[in-house]
Amino acid sequence: MHYFRAKPASWVGASGNQLRILPFPGECEDRWPLTDGKLVSDWNPDVYAFIHQDGKDRDVVAVMNAWQVFSKRLRSLVESQDSTAVQFLPFRLRTIFGDAIHSEYYVANYLHLIDALSREESTVADGDWTYDVDSEAFAFLKSPVLSRNAVADAKIFRVFGAPEMVIYRADVVEAIEAAGISGFTFDAVPIT
Repeated sequence: MHYFRAKPASWVGASGNQLRILPFPGECEDRWPLTDGKLVSDWNPDVYAFIHQDGKDRDVVAVMNAWQVFSKRLRSLVESQDSTAVQFLPFRLRTIFGDAIHSEYYVANYLHLIDALSREESTVADGDWTYDVDSEAFAFLKSPVLSRNAVADAKIFRVFGAPEMVIYRADVVEAIEAAGISGFTFDAVPIT
């Protein structure tokens, strides 16, 4: 089976003028660490972001560092593929003028966190596999390669040690593409 890194096609950064998230982004990341594979029980459904009008029709947008925001349509598709992989937290997008664009968006909290990197085949800068506790990542991961034994039959997961990496199995990618979902790019990730 083949695996792909799922990335929003365009990242809408909180530091630019395209998106502002309320409350302040740092407060959100500290309060809801969505890269550790744990259920969130104290989510605030009033969290929202400002986005330019041209972003309103995407099925996925990136917010902050590792948050992916899904449309209702993408949520339904992902749930049909693997109902236990993602917790969907209510989220709203608004134009910069404050008009509601859509209230049926969801932050994807990936619950399957797998230590899936092959230490033999993946490359890191200077061969240093030091895990940086502050960034929750392996320092300077250059070329990821997945371990087939670690991945097993997982369909959707976040990679331990590389919190920005969300991996989708080929059959899920095919379903997303067949449904005409917009906003994702998929890069093949080798697996041994």
